[in-house]
Amino acid sequence: MITYHNRTRMTAVPTELLQDTHLSVEAKGFAAILYAYDDGFELSELACQLNMPEERIFDVLKELDDTEYLRIRKEGDDGFCLELKER
Repeated sequence: MITYHNRTRMTAVPTELLQDTHLSVEAKGFAAILYAYDDGFELSELACQLNMPEERIFDVLKELDDTEYLRIRKEGDDGFCLELKER
């Protein structure tokens, strides 16, 4: 039996992203979590939520950037803006 629970706070993640065979599972999970964020976040906060070291996140960011799911642009001295591309 499958039970479905309707939750009020949900995030839509593009099916194309989830089914992309060129992306790692880490990249898919990372992108799905990014879709859920409304505002900015600290890299350490995201690393904790993904249960992965910050160094590994840079590899995942590069993977998403290389496959054109994400655009990374510098913002200020210490900040970066991550934009998930519309597909």
